[in-house]
Amino acid sequence: MVEPVSKLRVNRVGSAFCRAFAPTLWSAGSFGANATPLRSGQTRQVCPLPRRRGLASKKASRAATGSFEIGSAMTITEKILARAAHRDFVSPGDNIWVDADVLMTHDVCGPGTIGVFKREFGGDAKVWDTERVVIIPDHYIFTSDEKCRRNVDDLRKFVCEQGLRYFYDPGTESYSGVCHVTLPEKGHCRPGEVLFGTDSHTC
Repeated sequence: MVEPVSKLRVNRVGSAFCRAFAPTLWSAGSFGANATPLRSGQTRQVCPLPRRRGLASKKASRAATGSFEIGSAMTITEKILARAAHRDFVSPGDNIWVDADVLMTHDVCGPGTIGVFKREFGGDAKVWDTERVVIIPDHYIFTSDEKCRRNVDDLRKFVCEQGLRYFYDPGTESYSGVCHVTLPEKGHCRPGEVLFGTDSHTC
């Protein structure tokens, strides 16, 4: 979750980004059920922008010369990753560790991922947050093949073991279709967060 902040810095790029997407963005620290949509014309940032050392002096030099230094600011993606990595600044080529907000897996990669999880952390290991792991079977759901159906059964077993809240089980009222569509439709994708999925389209 993005922590509430009292002051948000909006630079030239961030301001343009917010203006373009103002109708759909959410204010910082107000995700989930208490989310407050930004009104058109507002330019508050989705998340606190990491402060880069020496940025003020560079801005002063730009104002004096009328020039802009290439690579002196971060893109919105870099700002999100910097926040998740608890760093002031990131740039292309950096190797960073980030705090993931949401993890998703499905019936193709899920069983293998679960196997690695238990191998590395133990058979009784628990996920770090039962509300941030989302399981969405969507590949092997319309088949009578026993091996394919076994993948979904493995997911059901893991969900029960872990007590996961968000499992969109095929054949039930909770089923919601393709994982890439379900994630945003069910509110698992929020501005400013980092989401990882065991799928080529979600990584």
